[in-house]
Amino acid sequence: PLLANSPPHPRPMADVAPPSEPSRRARAPSASSSASLRPTSKRALPARPALVDDDFDLAADVTKFREEYEAECMKERPAPEAKFNYAWALIRSKPRADIKRGIALMTSLHADRFSDRDCLYYLALGNYRLEQLFEARRLLLELLERNPECRQAITLLDVVEDRVRRDGVIGVGLVGAVLVSAVGIALGLKKSMG
Repeated sequence: PLLANSPPHPRPMADVAPPSEPSRRARAPSASSSASLRPTSKRALPARPALVDDDFDLAADVTKFREEYEAECMKERPAPEAKFNYAWALIRSKPRADIKRGIALMTSLHADRFSDRDCLYYLALGNYRLEQLFEARRLLLELLERNPECRQAITLLDVVEDRVRRDGVIGVGLVGAVLVSAVGIALGLKKSMG
């Protein structure tokens, strides 16, 4: 899951597995690696997902995975895992330009049908981080239609919908304040003219 300190390698996943994260060590996928998809620590998972892990160096991940991706691009048939790893690191980094680049790479992987479940999840996460809440929600609903038991998608959807509701309440409050002000100004002008 998203909260593991040492994320597992990406690979197309079975319907019962949670979205994966790339490995800090480049290793080939194995049938026995499904246990690595679970957090290594015994601590309880927080109620909300950690949308950016501050406990490891994301800039180092971006650099490392960019170098691996660029090396793969020199090959005749680059491995899609390298592209996924780089997109994953970019989406989880802080600069908006990196997140946008990660979304573009992940979109390309999704179009190539590489690990649809993971691609949809990280596309939704990237859009959430860019505050494109309706696109994030659309992607999560598509993911949950295919994989209704994906806990990470359910949790992120809750976060997105809470944010939409909160922003909606704030928006309604702002609209209400503007309307009250406009009515006050209109009444003030009417009294001064009359």
